[in-house]
Amino acid sequence: MNRIDNAKYSFLLIFQCAIFGIDFVVVKMLLENAFPVFFLLALRFSIGAFALLPFCYKSNAMQQTIIKVVDKKETKYGVVAGLVFFAAFGLQTIGAYYTTPAKNGVFTGLYVIFVPAIIMLIKRKFAWRPLLYAIVCFLGIMVISNFFSEQLTINIGDILTIACAAAFAGHFIILEKFLVNSKINFYKFTAIQIFVAAILSFVISLIFEKNTYDIIHWNYQIILLLLFLSIIGTALTFFIQTVVQSKLSANAVSIISCSESVFAVSFALCFGFDKFSFSLLLGTVIIVISMIFTTIKSNNYGYKIQ
Repeated sequence: MNRIDNAKYSFLLIFQCAIFGIDFVVVKMLLENAFPVFFLLALRFSIGAFALLPFCYKSNAMQQTIIKVVDKKETKYGVVAGLVFFAAFGLQTIGAYYTTPAKNGVFTGLYVIFVPAIIMLIKRKFAWRPLLYAIVCFLGIMVISNFFSEQLTINIGDILTIACAAAFAGHFIILEKFLVNSKINFYKFTAIQIFVAAILSFVISLIFEKNTYDIIHWNYQIILLLLFLSIIGTALTFFIQTVVQSKLSANAVSIISCSESVFAVSFALCFGFDKFSFSLLLGTVIIVISMIFTTIKSNNYGYKIQ
């Protein structure tokens, strides 16, 4: 892949991260309207998966049954990726109950460290450049979160969030393993992956949250926010991630995805959830610099898991 294609897919991923940044604000608004966490995840993933269905099959295949047109490889890969995908979101959400939002965000950002570390363990080969850029990017996340001004304490929420970071790293690597040189339908794969997460979310919600459904504050604004989160913030964004992951390395994707933190903070400022500070500016600059070097050098890593 030449540099033009590399830049194209990199900017597409940055666009996806911008939407994810908006998602943080949307999720906050929905949770403030008494949405149980796993019920919200279940609705988000199920609506998002259904939104992808019209794009999953070509016109000449619409006369066939869904079972016939879903490839076994797409199903197997989608289920495995969906299990890891759900585990990452589940651990992150549960961890958020027990730790502070800043530490939850900082420890989730550890996935940029876990990706090259896991790949190095798999390949038993050290590569200093992707690890260096990952460390620089993670430092930027810590600066944005004012982590250096807080006293470090470890609790169960921190441990669960660190586990979620490892799950997100595994998800990046699994996508690269499944998608590179694999002739699968990106729409089908993404839909199956999200459906798996939706089913698991519904099961857990029915077990633990069934008595909280009546307190949800339903209105047209909530429905619009839920549709945006599900269709734009889930179906579109994860389809973009699936396509980009088939073109860029897991290292490049994981580090560029750190821009999600930049966009999240930016939208939080716009909606009054946070105040501007020097640490916010410095952390943003550090992350953007690491993103630029990652985008330029990603083709030279020679460090994929294939």
